[in-house]
Formats: sequence, C-alpha cells, structure tokens
Amino acid sequence: MAELELKEVSYFYESGGKRIDILDKASYSFEKGTLYTIVGPSGSGKTTTLTLAGALEEPKSGCVCFEGKDIREIGYTRYRNSKIGIVFQAYNLLPYLTPLENVLAAMEITSNPIKNKKERARELLTRMGITEDQMNRNINKLSGGEQQRVAIARVLANDPEIILCDEATSALDPMTTESILSLLQTINRTQNITIVVITHEMKVIQQICNRVAVLDEGRIQETGPVSEVFSHPQTRAAKRLVLARMQDADAPCVKLELPEDEKTFLPYKRDGLRLARRWAFPGTPGLEHRIGGLEKDILKGSPSHNPQNHQRMVELRAEKVARVADFIPEQEVLGDREGDLLVVGWGGTRGHLESAVKEMRAAGKKVSLCHFNYINPLPHGVYEIFSGFRKIVVCELNEGQFANYMRMSFPQFGYEQFNKVQGLPFTKEELVDKFNELLEK
Repeated sequence: MAELELKEVSYFYESGGKRIDILDKASYSFEKGTLYTIVGPSGSGKTTTLTLAGALEEPKSGCVCFEGKDIREIGYTRYRNSKIGIVFQAYNLLPYLTPLENVLAAMEITSNPIKNKKERARELLTRMGITEDQMNRNINKLSGGEQQRVAIARVLANDPEIILCDEATSALDPMTTESILSLLQTINRTQNITIVVITHEMKVIQQICNRVAVLDEGRIQETGPVSEVFSHPQTRAAKRLVLARMQDADAPCVKLELPEDEKTFLPYKRDGLRLARRWAFPGTPGLEHRIGGLEKDILKGSPSHNPQNHQRMVELRAEKVARVADFIPEQEVLGDREGDLLVVGWGGTRGHLESAVKEMRAAGKKVSLCHFNYINPLPHGVYEIFSGFRKIVVCELNEGQFANYMRMSFPQFGYEQFNKVQGLPFTKEELVDKFNELLEK
C-alpha cells in the first residue's frame, strides 16, 4: 500500500468569470521511503499538487489519502502537524526570531510532546550544519543556504513521515544547491522519510531522485524510475523535458561566487557535512588556485611540508570515507533480525546464499542473510544486526579476507567461516549442509 496517494484529484479557480482548470483527475502514488519528483512546464499544476498533498488546499474533487485513509478522516490539522513537513522556496522563517527560536516555535505550535525541546532543536540545527553561534543570530544574518538548512531543521522538528519540497533550491547558487540536495538525500536514506520534490531543475532530479512523474495539461503523462524516463521517454511531454535537459547540458557553465562569509577563496576547505571540497570552474576571477602533485595546505591549497598538516590531511581523508556511511542505505537483512544463524556474504555470492537461506527458512530454521553491497565504509546498523544472532558464518570465495575485516571492525562477535577457492561458485546443497552442521554444534 502506498504511503501517500492523490486519487483523481481535480482543482480549478475562477478568474474574470471564467473557470481555470489546473488539475484534471490527476492520480499519484508515493511509496514509503521514495525520493520522488514531479516535473513539468510552468503552469502545469506542480505547486498545486504539493498544496493538495500538504493539505494547504482542498481538491475540488477526488481525495488525498495517507496510509489508505482519506486525510479528511484524519483531520487536516493533525495531518499537517504530525504527518507532513513542507520546505518552501522562500524559507518562510519568522524574521524576528533566531534559528533556534524558529525551530522551537514549530514544536510549540504543534504541541509537540517531545521533552527537552531546546536540546532537540540544537541537535537538529547542528545536524543541518548550523553552528552554535549561528543558532542565536538574527535569521536575516544568515545566507540563503543557511536559512534553507534552518527551514529543513524546523520541518524535521515534528518528525514528519513525508517532506514536500517546493522549488527548495531554485533561489540558491549552484554550490549551495549541491549541499542542500545532499542533505535531503541523506535524510531520505538515513531516516527513510518519503520526500517529494517539485522542481524545474533537471540536475536536481538526476542527482537525488529515484522516481519521476511528468505532469502536463493537468494530468500525469508518464511515471517511472528517473533513469528509465530520461533514457526512454514514451510521451511527448517527457520527450520535451529530456530535450530541454540536453540543451541545458550544452549551456555555458555558471560562474561560482564566494559565499557571503568568505572573503578569500580557500580551495581545500571542506564542507561540514561530507568533508567534500568545492569545485571552482577554471578561469573564474577570484577562485584561481594551484594544482599539482605536491601535498597542499589544508585550507589554502599552497604546497605544504608541515608534518602536522600531513597528519591532519590523512585523518580528514579517513574521516571523509567514514562519513560516506551517512549517504548509503543502512544494512538490510533477508529474514528475521534475530535467530540462531546469520549468514554473511558480499559480492557475487548473493544468489546462492539467498537460495540456501530461503530453503532453510522454509524448513523452519532460524537462519537469516546479511549480504553486503558496501564494504568501506560499512553501512550503519551492522552491530545491531550481528547482536541478534547466536552464530555468524562468513561465506567467501577466497581464504577469508572479509571475515578478517569483520573481526577487525566488530571484534566483540565470533565468526565461523566457509571458504571455497576452486574457481567455482558455491552450490546451494553445500551451503545448506554447512549451515545445518553449524546449527547442530
């Protein structure tokens, strides 16, 4: 069942005695945890769709459903306060309050039962990259990107299940847009919050979204995975959008400007979220910097022979890799999250391991599979998964490299091994025999 559905919604308004139709029996379905985008030309009804989904307006016909229930039955106020968060293009922050007070105000208005609200607000702002000093400044003293981060923190304050973004990056420069998009993607992946993005920017769609709906003439013309719709558009509306994207790709590069709080370009300065450096287009006045093979100063980018600088650079690189875990999906389990035996694998062994585990589970055995797609860094959630099982066996088509890596990463657990180095894959039969042998020990 879809988390959010718009079922044959129609919307119109009257102007000068004439009826202007915006949506005509449009239907959408948003699955839990999806990062979805609705695209279309100006006037196609994208923002109207968002206002209906967010219960800011009522459809003239049709209905909006959350988890199968009409939101009129849930109650508009309850739905807006506890289910939905909206990030607006213009931030919509209260100008006479500080960032901290803006987030606290959102909790107070909705009578959020969370204890230690001030601590919760500080935590959210910190996660969004807002410093302690910035939390207590006048909101107008922050840059556009910083204000949008505050707006996202305010939305998260009431633990929404869905976030709606109405052109959330269209007023921002390319560098700030990149950081806000990464932030939304992280929220979606780490918290499994459904995010619906309304945008004109094709780059936004390609960078963070996994599903797209093309809206034109008040109706959904085409839906599907972003890669599929962009590579094989089926409708005239989708083909027009793809053509526009190709034309945009040939346009001149936008020249980046320094952030308001930075007087001199520091090419090796890293952002606080991903520890990634910024890109400067060649030839941009004021953004010139030295390139080459010598190690550079941690901020200025000039050659450095300082031993402390070298150590800090090595530490930063390691930390940057570790932070990748915040941008990849949490580790998943096939089967229950606790039991007698957890089968661990990686790479191309998945098919055989999965077949063996499914056969054993069908026979009533408490066996689950934890197959890794990401190794360095390991995804979040591994410790919690491993804690739920009496035994762990690592199956590899080598002499046990991943098992040793697991011992180094999580030494508190014991690991059985099943290794095969014959130039042949595992067979389901030998895996089942091995797993039964381990269960009988």
